[in-house]
Amino acid sequence: MNLVLAGERKIGGRTPARYLSILGVAAALAFAGNPVHAADPQRDGTPVSAVPAVPGGDIFGFSASADVGKVGDHGGGIELDGAIGRRFGNYKAFGQKYYYERVIAPNTSLGVGVFTAWHSVRNLPAEPINRNALQFDGASFELGYRVFERSIGNPFSLKVAVEPRWARLTGGGRHTNALGGELKFALDAVIVPGKLYWAGNLVLGAARERDVEVHSRHATVSQLKISNAVTYQFSERVFAGAELTYLQAHNGFFGRVAGRALFLGPTLFVKIHDKASLNITVAPQIAGRARGAPMTLDLDNFTRAISRVKLAVEF
Repeated sequence: MNLVLAGERKIGGRTPARYLSILGVAAALAFAGNPVHAADPQRDGTPVSAVPAVPGGDIFGFSASADVGKVGDHGGGIELDGAIGRRFGNYKAFGQKYYYERVIAPNTSLGVGVFTAWHSVRNLPAEPINRNALQFDGASFELGYRVFERSIGNPFSLKVAVEPRWARLTGGGRHTNALGGELKFALDAVIVPGKLYWAGNLVLGAARERDVEVHSRHATVSQLKISNAVTYQFSERVFAGAELTYLQAHNGFFGRVAGRALFLGPTLFVKIHDKASLNITVAPQIAGRARGAPMTLDLDNFTRAISRVKLAVEF
């Protein structure tokens, strides 16, 4: 949600039919019938050990795996997301998410999160006041469901999650009041058993926020995110790879495209303890364009680089 709320734009627009069609088809595939059992290796007679597995944890960087865990598994952690550099001025933002999650039923997880954010903003045209502050930034909960698992005849696993979010800050650190959420699709697969893995994510995010200057006004912001990541297992505790992330900002609720950006960077996952892991990734913007701007990067809607450092602990 931090990326969705990164703008200070006053916007409006209509929803294109193509996005509603994609969303409708995905939702139908996710919840029609009972596909988990159809692809469950235990139910089709295939021994679980014969089906290659993607290791659990945040091995793909920003991209999420389709892993859910076993009923009763629970844990928490701290997620630090960074965004650095705008077209003009000096801009740094680091959002902190403190979260707890638990597998509450077969293939179903529930998590809650509390957010803070630190902004260092100087000489930005859209920000009348320079700012250097750490502030409370709301809360969220996330419900995830694994739609189907890998089997001998199916190399993929798919998880769908929804994360409603309340936020108190804009991307520039000004106070607002925003309600929104993200709909997330995570697909993963084993490329080389025990060595090489892939994950792909599709995330649709939108929020409605109060205007920072005229509190009686509200604006809608939305964003499409598509990511692909591969990671190589160097040992039982170390994974490293690369991730390509495409972001697209929209005016209103998936109305006119305001800008696009492509990020590429390395990922590193280290199991620092049997019950603790560290995920580090940094991705500079390698291509992009804001609507109506001739530049080769979109630094109006996005930043020069994004990063994540995540510490996860199993209880």
